[in-house]
Amino acid sequence: MDCDKLSEPIPDGEIEDTEMAIAFPMPIDQDSKGSTRYEIRVIWSKDHPLIQGMSSRISYAVTLGSSSATFGHCFHETTRQILYAVQGGAIVVLENPETGEQEKWVLTPRKNIALYIKPGTAYAIFAGKFPAVIIIVPDQTDAEDEFPYPIKYPKSKS
Repeated sequence: MDCDKLSEPIPDGEIEDTEMAIAFPMPIDQDSKGSTRYEIRVIWSKDHPLIQGMSSRISYAVTLGSSSATFGHCFHETTRQILYAVQGGAIVVLENPETGEQEKWVLTPRKNIALYIKPGTAYAIFAGKFPAVIIIVPDQTDAEDEFPYPIKYPKSKS
């Protein structure tokens, strides 16, 4: 297994860039020989960050264990974050706090998408298929850069 190969930058043509987010397909290494089957994905590499110039010293997992479970409901003025589903599925609703415009993203391991949330964008994560486990990689953990922002599921379809 070559983890460096799995963390190489994604070609630009495979990236979806919107007003509030950037979606990246993640490279996968698979082995299905015999009875052993595994998949490896590199979610964060300081040597090959998905977002140029972004660094991180922490990552954490959020588990949504029921259909009513939710997380986030806030925005950050400067913090940058990458979200990735490792189990189940989640619906991420992004909202521009100034205009109320929304985007809806579905994250599942099968879709294999890392979602970068741009600073200033409010977000909420809702359970889709649970338990949903989402890895979050922020570039900082500054409590003074977190502002509550309730988001209803979903206000509009995107």
